[in-house]
Amino acid sequence: MKIQKIYSYLSYPSKHEEQQPEIGGATIPHKGRLYEMLKDIFDKSDKECNIPICFTPDANGAQNNACRNEIIALINSSGITAGRKIAERLQSVTTGKSGMGLLFLIVAQEEKTHKIMISRFPADQGIMAEQNSKTLKVEFVEQVFLKNANAYKSAVYKGASTAADFWLGDAVDKQTNHGIKDVANYWIREFLLSDFKTTSKAGTKRLAIALKDAITNTDDLGVKHELTSSAILARNMGGKNTSIAEFYNQFHLSDNAKAVINKQLKSMRLAGDKFQFDIDEFTKHISYKTLEIDNGAILTAPVDKFDKCFKEQGAENSRVRTFQTSGRVINEKLKKSK
Repeated sequence: MKIQKIYSYLSYPSKHEEQQPEIGGATIPHKGRLYEMLKDIFDKSDKECNIPICFTPDANGAQNNACRNEIIALINSSGITAGRKIAERLQSVTTGKSGMGLLFLIVAQEEKTHKIMISRFPADQGIMAEQNSKTLKVEFVEQVFLKNANAYKSAVYKGASTAADFWLGDAVDKQTNHGIKDVANYWIREFLLSDFKTTSKAGTKRLAIALKDAITNTDDLGVKHELTSSAILARNMGGKNTSIAEFYNQFHLSDNAKAVINKQLKSMRLAGDKFQFDIDEFTKHISYKTLEIDNGAILTAPVDKFDKCFKEQGAENSRVRTFQTSGRVINEKLKKSK
């Protein structure tokens, strides 16, 4: 797809500032090392941006989104002033933790299809005086960009109709290894006014059911125990941004355990879908009662069977409580709560 315009802006960490600083901007020429490197990132963006996102409706539930409106305005006008509105939005949600940023807006078109890539690169505090008001030197932009060319956040949108398209996009965060965490809250939710395409409830339900079905459908007691333990520990994940693939890594699941869960998914692609873990949704499908004892033991059973499984001896108000259980090990199950 042919690039039409590339704009760059220097934004400051000004989330809590009443008076927002002026934002300097520059139009990047279609030649030179800076252009070639940006073009390479743009050309790779369709594969590299692998987190599906979507713009959220406004506070009243109407099919309207302020960030999307600014993107449409940039596509329609292809002007540096329209792009500055997007840079101002980024600046207004940027904290000192994220620091200064160099924002690039790349607008391209092929026949009736438009594509826009929004990318943010970290900048250094020491170069703040290099810009003058609303202008920005291309030489300065190149100096900052080349220093941080491998650390960036991006989002890509494509469509033919500015009236009906551009509600869905894809994002990536290549700064996660550079000390900047939680791309969802800062980049996706606050700046882009978007969310993961897979909703919190849908993603959590998919994980819970896959875990429950995996334990039911395997005869390997070791795998059953491994998956049961991960389901119990998952209760500490409330509000965490994750995916089924990341769930595997967080709890160090074995290849056998991963394979059993994967068999429960309709498509392997679903394992990579990002979502925010919803503990309430998870417990609708998997519900256990768990007691942790200071000797290191963990007592776990379905809520409605816990008291039958573990007989308690001694007074309940005693600091030391004794539990007893007996039976033949035949299976491990995750039960959907009633």
